[in-house]
Amino acid sequence: MKKAVLIAAANDFAGNANVARFTSLLAPPLGILAVGSYLAARGVPVELIDVQMDFGFGLTRDAECAVASRVARYLREQAEAISWVGISQLSNAGNGVTIAAEIHAHLPQLPIIFGGYFPSSTCRPLLERHPFINAIVRGDGEAAAYQVSWSLAEGNPAISPQTPNLVWMDDGEMHASPTSPAALADLPLLDFRLLRNPSSYQIIDLMTSRGCPFQCDYCLERAMRPYAAHPPEWVARQLTHLEEELPNDRVFIYDPVFGLGRERTHAICRVLRQRRFTYAVESRVDVLTPDLVPALRAAGVETVFLGIESTSTATLLRMNKVRSAALAEEYVDRAFAVLQACFEHDVTPVMGFMLGFPGDVEDDYRATAEFVHQLGHLHGRVAARVGNQAGFVAFPFYTKIYQGSALAERVEADFPQTVLREEPFLGERAVLSPSTEVDLALTQRYQAEIAQNSVYTPLALDRLQRYFSFSMEDFLADHPELTDDQGVTVLGDSLRRFPQEFSLASTLMHFDKSKH
Repeated sequence: MKKAVLIAAANDFAGNANVARFTSLLAPPLGILAVGSYLAARGVPVELIDVQMDFGFGLTRDAECAVASRVARYLREQAEAISWVGISQLSNAGNGVTIAAEIHAHLPQLPIIFGGYFPSSTCRPLLERHPFINAIVRGDGEAAAYQVSWSLAEGNPAISPQTPNLVWMDDGEMHASPTSPAALADLPLLDFRLLRNPSSYQIIDLMTSRGCPFQCDYCLERAMRPYAAHPPEWVARQLTHLEEELPNDRVFIYDPVFGLGRERTHAICRVLRQRRFTYAVESRVDVLTPDLVPALRAAGVETVFLGIESTSTATLLRMNKVRSAALAEEYVDRAFAVLQACFEHDVTPVMGFMLGFPGDVEDDYRATAEFVHQLGHLHGRVAARVGNQAGFVAFPFYTKIYQGSALAERVEADFPQTVLREEPFLGERAVLSPSTEVDLALTQRYQAEIAQNSVYTPLALDRLQRYFSFSMEDFLADHPELTDDQGVTVLGDSLRRFPQEFSLASTLMHFDKSKH
């Protein structure tokens, strides 16, 4: 049987002005790791390519094209050994399409299949605009990848109605096979040995559950898969594998709702505390109860990301974050209680807020700004009482509306006064003005106010740098020797050898993220 080649596209350093300034720590790509580990465990040959780590990346489009050409030439040299190529994209960066186009130019008969959050939500425009993409996997990709590999091995076409979760075009018509989420009990451990450079990453990302039971209208998670969780025994075996194979000491657990299910959460915490790692987790303030915070800290959790989004009752209702005004008030009260528990137990909360949600007026902004302001007072009182200086960070993001979300389907009808702009990123629109009362200048003023009311203690800044971000732009300026004459940067193990500076100024997100 020929091998499948699974490719993780690079961050969009060339097209997105925010990404190079405020760069998430580089971690092994979970999408191709999950699918590749599934194939390998079932005897299907597979090769994983993390483009930005294995072939490099560029801060310009020309450099990005040079990287794509290098990947395509590498595949052409071993064309007889490859059955198909899968390209995974978490976000709507254009470089995955650039790589696919270059591979198709070199190997026009090789099937190319996309998967991930972005392709799952933009199936039709991707297939219509780029006919070299043979199909897209919506949601979980393990079973689809296995079926594609065996179909080709048996001399059949790559695309079949019997392959689950597949979408494709035929004679101008879009076709889809039935969707079926992966059964987590059937999934193997993520085998980090499949990576080319497993020891070069700054941090390890992991998921101990998939999906989310909530129905927030702006989110793409609800369309990807239902909620399902790995048992604690699986998590224990996965962490044992990480300890044996990788040198890292930090793990970010990216479950959308870590802490769901008290008994399971306590069991997971018992597993975590037995390892050498320290952790960051992601959750919601209406999932993570205050009494769970001490167990998290005892397990080695140092920071938690909470997508609070807003503390305005009206905005929370419009987001479908809560179902009633009474629940909105309870949500805000829970937020204060969870955050107080974090301060008391030396856990640094990092919070996301959405500004410019369709229908927002200034009172909605004011409610969130006042919440963050009061949070500063709460932190001061707790710090004076218990001595912890955990700090907190508030990230106020501009609202982007993504194709495939429930919000995208109803924004024009439900919020006709909202002013939107089509972005150069496929499937994305930016909210320029959420209502007649709010313009972009007002949004930017509140963004600055909310961000500046964060409590950036030395410990909070240290944890931001350890778990969340650095500036690739600054790093490359300090180490020009890593970039070749085509503008391509090959990192190798440099991110482990050289320190990275953290720029507080970079945390202020630009509204217009496009460099072009």
